Amino acid sequence: MSPIDTLQASKRLQEEGVFSPEQAERIAEILSSLDVASATKDDLEELEARMEQRFDQVDERFEQVDRRFEQIDERFEQIEERFDQVDRRFEQIDERFGQVDRRFEQMDERLTQRIELSEERTEKQISQLQSNLYRVLLIGFGALSTLIIILNYVTG
Repeated sequence: MSPIDTLQASKRLQEEGVFSPEQAERIAEILSSLDVASATKDDLEELEARMEQRFDQVDERFEQVDRRFEQIDERFEQIEERFDQVDRRFEQIDERFGQVDRRFEQMDERLTQRIELSEERTEKQISQLQSNLYRVLLIGFGALSTLIIILNYVTG
Protein backbone atom coordinates (compact mmCIF):
# COMPACT_ATOMS: atom_id res chain seq x y z
CA MET A 1 0.00 0.00 0.00
CA SER A 2 1.49 3.26 -1.16
CA PRO A 3 1.29 6.17 1.28
CA ILE A 4 1.03 8.65 -1.63
CA ASP A 5 -2.03 8.58 -3.86
CA THR A 6 -0.53 9.73 -7.19
CA LEU A 7 -3.90 10.50 -8.79
CA GLN A 8 -4.98 12.67 -5.88
CA ALA A 9 -1.55 14.35 -5.75
CA SER A 10 -1.75 15.13 -9.49
CA LYS A 11 -5.24 16.62 -9.12
CA ARG A 12 -4.19 18.79 -6.20
CA LEU A 13 -1.14 20.06 -8.07
CA GLN A 14 -3.39 20.99 -11.01
CA GLU A 15 -6.03 22.63 -8.76
CA GLU A 16 -3.71 25.32 -7.66
CA GLY A 17 -3.12 26.13 -11.30
CA VAL A 18 0.59 26.23 -10.87
CA PHE A 19 1.29 23.02 -12.81
CA SER A 20 -0.02 21.68 -16.10
CA PRO A 21 -1.60 18.20 -16.12
CA GLU A 22 1.63 16.72 -17.59
CA GLN A 23 3.78 18.47 -14.96
CA ALA A 24 1.45 17.39 -12.15
CA GLU A 25 1.50 13.75 -13.34
CA ARG A 26 5.28 13.84 -13.65
CA ILE A 27 5.68 15.27 -10.13
CA ALA A 28 3.24 12.65 -8.79
CA GLU A 29 5.28 9.89 -10.50
CA ILE A 30 8.49 11.30 -9.00
CA LEU A 31 6.87 11.43 -5.56
CA SER A 32 5.64 7.86 -6.03
CA SER A 33 9.14 6.65 -6.94
CA LEU A 34 10.53 8.47 -3.90
CA ASP A 35 7.99 6.63 -1.79
CA VAL A 36 9.99 3.43 -2.29
CA ALA A 37 12.74 4.92 -0.15
CA SER A 38 10.37 6.15 2.56
CA ALA A 39 9.10 4.13 5.51
CA THR A 40 5.50 3.69 6.51
CA LYS A 41 4.22 3.47 10.04
CA ASP A 42 3.97 -0.30 9.58
CA ASP A 43 7.59 -0.35 8.37
CA LEU A 44 8.67 1.57 11.46
CA GLU A 45 6.65 -0.73 13.73
CA GLU A 46 8.24 -3.79 12.10
CA LEU A 47 11.66 -2.20 12.51
CA GLU A 48 10.91 -1.42 16.13
CA ALA A 49 9.76 -5.02 16.70
CA ARG A 50 12.96 -6.36 15.10
CA MET A 51 15.05 -3.94 17.14
CA GLU A 52 13.25 -4.98 20.33
CA GLN A 53 13.90 -8.60 19.43
CA ARG A 54 17.59 -7.86 18.83
CA PHE A 55 17.81 -5.90 22.08
CA ASP A 56 16.16 -8.83 23.86
CA GLN A 57 18.73 -11.16 22.30
CA VAL A 58 21.56 -8.84 23.33
CA ASP A 59 20.09 -8.61 26.85
CA GLU A 60 19.89 -12.40 27.02
CA ARG A 61 23.49 -12.64 25.86
CA PHE A 62 24.55 -10.15 28.54
CA GLU A 63 22.65 -12.23 31.10
CA GLN A 64 24.50 -15.33 29.89
CA VAL A 65 27.81 -13.49 30.16
CA ASP A 66 26.84 -12.25 33.65
CA ARG A 67 25.98 -15.81 34.70
CA ARG A 68 29.30 -16.99 33.34
CA PHE A 69 31.12 -14.26 35.26
CA GLU A 70 29.24 -15.33 38.39
CA GLN A 71 30.39 -18.91 37.80
CA ILE A 72 33.95 -17.69 37.32
CA ASP A 73 33.68 -15.60 40.50
CA GLU A 74 32.40 -18.65 42.39
CA ARG A 75 35.28 -20.71 41.02
CA PHE A 76 37.78 -18.04 42.09
CA GLU A 77 36.20 -18.03 45.55
CA GLN A 78 36.59 -21.82 45.69
CA ILE A 79 40.21 -21.49 44.59
CA GLU A 80 40.84 -18.77 47.19
CA GLU A 81 39.27 -21.00 49.87
CA ARG A 82 41.52 -23.85 48.75
CA PHE A 83 44.56 -21.57 48.97
CA ASP A 84 43.43 -20.52 52.45
CA GLN A 85 43.17 -24.20 53.42
CA VAL A 86 46.65 -24.85 52.04
CA ASP A 87 47.97 -21.79 53.92
CA ARG A 88 46.39 -23.05 57.15
CA ARG A 89 47.92 -26.48 56.54
CA PHE A 90 51.35 -24.90 56.02
CA GLU A 91 50.88 -22.95 59.25
CA GLN A 92 50.04 -26.22 61.04
CA ILE A 93 53.12 -27.86 59.53
CA ASP A 94 55.25 -24.88 60.56
CA GLU A 95 53.87 -25.18 64.10
CA ARG A 96 54.66 -28.90 64.10
CA PHE A 97 58.21 -28.17 62.95
CA GLY A 98 58.45 -25.60 65.73
CA GLN A 99 57.31 -28.23 68.24
CA VAL A 100 59.83 -30.73 66.86
CA ASP A 101 62.58 -28.09 67.04
CA ARG A 102 61.67 -27.34 70.67
CA ARG A 103 61.71 -31.05 71.50
CA PHE A 104 65.14 -31.41 69.89
CA GLU A 105 66.37 -28.42 71.87
CA GLN A 106 65.00 -29.96 75.09
CA MET A 107 66.59 -33.31 74.25
CA ASP A 108 69.86 -31.56 73.42
CA GLU A 109 69.78 -29.74 76.77
CA ARG A 110 69.01 -32.96 78.66
CA LEU A 111 71.74 -34.87 76.85
CA THR A 112 74.20 -32.05 77.45
CA GLN A 113 73.30 -32.07 81.17
CA ARG A 114 73.63 -35.85 81.35
CA ILE A 115 76.97 -35.76 79.58
CA GLU A 116 78.22 -33.00 81.89
CA LEU A 117 77.03 -34.96 84.95
CA SER A 118 78.61 -38.09 83.57
CA GLU A 119 81.89 -36.23 82.97
CA GLU A 120 81.80 -34.86 86.53
CA ARG A 121 81.21 -38.35 87.95
CA THR A 122 83.94 -39.80 85.78
CA GLU A 123 86.36 -37.08 86.87
CA LYS A 124 85.45 -37.74 90.53
CA GLN A 125 85.91 -41.48 90.05
CA ILE A 126 89.26 -40.93 88.34
CA SER A 127 90.27 -38.59 91.15
CA GLN A 128 89.22 -41.17 93.76
CA LEU A 129 91.03 -43.92 91.88
CA GLN A 130 94.16 -41.76 91.76
CA SER A 131 93.84 -41.07 95.50
CA ASN A 132 93.32 -44.76 96.21
CA LEU A 133 96.24 -45.66 93.97
CA TYR A 134 98.49 -43.16 95.79
CA ARG A 135 97.39 -44.62 99.14
CA VAL A 136 98.01 -48.15 97.98
CA LEU A 137 101.39 -47.13 96.60
CA LEU A 138 102.26 -45.35 99.86
CA ILE A 139 101.12 -48.32 101.87
CA GLY A 140 103.05 -50.61 99.52
CA PHE A 141 106.18 -48.46 99.76
CA GLY A 142 105.74 -48.28 103.51
CA ALA A 143 105.33 -52.05 103.75
CA LEU A 144 108.27 -52.59 101.42
CA SER A 145 110.39 -50.19 103.48
CA THR A 146 109.34 -51.97 106.66
CA LEU A 147 110.13 -55.32 105.09
CA ILE A 148 113.55 -54.08 103.97
CA ILE A 149 114.24 -52.70 107.46
CA ILE A 150 113.17 -55.99 109.06
CA LEU A 151 115.28 -57.99 106.61
CA ASN A 152 118.27 -55.77 107.29
CA TYR A 153 117.75 -56.17 110.99
CA VAL A 154 117.35 -59.93 110.76
CA THR A 155 120.27 -60.46 108.43
CA GLY A 156 122.21 -58.16 110.07
